[in-house]
Amino acid sequence: MNYYTPSQILRIEEYLIETLEVPERLLMENAGGASAKLIDEFYPEASRAVILTGPGKNGGDGFVAARHLQSAGWSVQILSAVQEESIKGISRINYDLVGKCGIPVLFSNSLSDIEIRSMLTEHEVIVDGLLGIGSNGPPRGEISRLISLSRGLPCIVALDLPSGVDPQSGKILSQAISAEHTLTMIEAKTCLALSPGSDHSGQVTVVDLGFPNELELRPVLHSFTEDDAKSHLPSFHGDIHKGDRGGVLIIGGSEIYRGAPVLSARGFLRSGGGLAVLFSEDVCCSACATSLPETIAVPGFPGAPKEKIIETITMWKNRAECMVIGPGMGRSKRAGEAFLIALSAWDKKIIVDGDGLYWLGEFGTQCSRKGDMLLTPHEGEAARLLGLEPGEVKSERSASVRKLAEKWGTVLLKGRETLVDDGRRTFLVAEGNRSLAVPGSGDVLAGISAFFISSGISIHPAASLAAFIHGRAGNRISTEKGLDGVLASEIADVVPQVLREMRQNRFLQGFKRHNRENMDATR
Repeated sequence: MNYYTPSQILRIEEYLIETLEVPERLLMENAGGASAKLIDEFYPEASRAVILTGPGKNGGDGFVAARHLQSAGWSVQILSAVQEESIKGISRINYDLVGKCGIPVLFSNSLSDIEIRSMLTEHEVIVDGLLGIGSNGPPRGEISRLISLSRGLPCIVALDLPSGVDPQSGKILSQAISAEHTLTMIEAKTCLALSPGSDHSGQVTVVDLGFPNELELRPVLHSFTEDDAKSHLPSFHGDIHKGDRGGVLIIGGSEIYRGAPVLSARGFLRSGGGLAVLFSEDVCCSACATSLPETIAVPGFPGAPKEKIIETITMWKNRAECMVIGPGMGRSKRAGEAFLIALSAWDKKIIVDGDGLYWLGEFGTQCSRKGDMLLTPHEGEAARLLGLEPGEVKSERSASVRKLAEKWGTVLLKGRETLVDDGRRTFLVAEGNRSLAVPGSGDVLAGISAFFISSGISIHPAASLAAFIHGRAGNRISTEKGLDGVLASEIADVVPQVLREMRQNRFLQGFKRHNRENMDATR
């Protein structure tokens, strides 16, 4: 699904009205009518609905939906948050129509909280038509009151977006409707994809208004789906050898964080990688030899002389297509110096993770590698790179990842909704759950990303694919072990199963498509 900003949706509406000369009243009629049809389909056993309406066009959509639900046999009640004189324009036309159709309209300011709550609970479906994409700031007055009195009730359907959700960012500025379904007009809005707005949106359905949109607007967000993931999965011939599986040089680890780079190597190998080389301190190499003997462990980083570090990196550069630098590296002065040396000696694809992101922020433009660099920060690391507080990044994830990408290259912003941005496009990866929020999980993700990059996939889709596989692994392991107490190594260890299932499904889909094409050819 593609997601657009409110300003883009307004441009589409302007195109429909001014260029195609579609009457605005017809757009509202189609929006409300299509919404009513969907509500009737979603709740086939229901027959009573209360429509909450506000002052704008969103309320007008609610009036139209009320008429169509009545025509479908529903018992409908309208509860308006504004007085009659505040309803203007085409919304007023449709308000007058519901009166002529005998649909009762009550005004919330004339009712007590007990009366409103009783009305809401007596109806099987609540339709939220209070606020739309033109809303600005937290809900106020009677609208805020109705949102509050709707709290905790089931079967709420929001028209366009849940009232109280900021249309641009998905923030909840005070309180918001929690919808079971959101019927969004023309195209999906960004606020429906980003938490906390996504938490309030339920199942999102795009309502087609029946007119073509010829504007070529680039979506702000694009959901990276299973079909997208399958289309990018690398394929291998049956006669390959390990050298055909790609190689990675992992630089990181320290006395305290011995396991971090080993987990990256585990993620790489479990994804299908062929050559994993760890360049680290002696203690990390010893730990790696014991826990992951499939990895080649080379001691000497960061303590070796500059010439030795460059020599080691140069030696492995011919066999590795990607470098991961930073997991567990630490923040000693020598680690920072060695970080710069390693970057200067490596001229291929690179993933900066963990403490590498700290040093990236310290050294700034000295580390500029925009065309072949992937950053994998969580919100705290992203905030430091942007000079913000973590809460600011959390509330503006889409804007934050774009700012980072414009400066550094491709960025994978980890979190509940992972965002992958290359400065032009933002992919939204919604796979995963809280089982992934454990120490070392990000190190595994860096290793998975390194495999897909080393297999020849461009950085942006490779990072998106890695985030998808990582999230799917979290989903899978949580069904077996639960959401809590999962280890990062266990996440890596289920990756082969996830890949097998995806490849099998891709094969079956291709086989079925091939059979259909053959059948069509013989008819």
